[in-house]
Amino acid sequence: MTPSNQQDRANTLVQAARRLWFGSYHGILSTHAKAVPDYPFGSLVTMCRDYDGYALLLLSHLAQHTQNLHDNPHCSILTVELNPANIQQSARLSCLARAEPLKDISTPLLRRYYRYFPDSREYYENLNFRFYRLIPQRFYFVGGFGATRWFDPSRMLANPAFSDDEENKWLDVLKSSSQIFESNTQTTSPIGIDPLGLDLMQGETISRIMFAEPVSTLEQVLESLRQIGHGGTKNT
Repeated sequence: MTPSNQQDRANTLVQAARRLWFGSYHGILSTHAKAVPDYPFGSLVTMCRDYDGYALLLLSHLAQHTQNLHDNPHCSILTVELNPANIQQSARLSCLARAEPLKDISTPLLRRYYRYFPDSREYYENLNFRFYRLIPQRFYFVGGFGATRWFDPSRMLANPAFSDDEENKWLDVLKSSSQIFESNTQTTSPIGIDPLGLDLMQGETISRIMFAEPVSTLEQVLESLRQIGHGGTKNT
């Protein structure tokens, strides 16, 4: 394979990895077990991204992960493309990270998390759950047989998000464009947007519309939605 082909291959893989990262809302978090030293402890958690592209988690103060992270903040989180036909062919992405507790989470970030997980408000306000964000150190992507590569955060998280003000203004515009999100069976509402896609809440389920090309303006968002006729690539 020529250097040019190798670079093209790397670019293809990093774009696939970025789409998986920004389109994932849950993953397997693995921490260093305090109860059984030297062994990893993994369980399923929900997540969304903050405005730096970092994973944002809400954990109970009683959770094993919380106790583990208190002693050792190093962890990883695994996200997997849903492919029920053959799980071995599903793309997967591991993020090796350092967990950082957010003692004073910003109002915009709190508001964003609540849009993705409305029930979490009760947990945070009344049940002593606390936010953590995962500071990525490296990513490892498996896109298929022989399609594996390590990526630095600088490549994975380049231009990760719009500002809080931009996102909220754009979501308001999209919500007013009700014809884009008409559904005969359930309420559909846009809840988050980044350069790679638009996240929707359909009833109680999060889904995603992938843009054909990265966007940077509201005009490009609207044009992308028109081009795919709201029937573009979706992840759930």
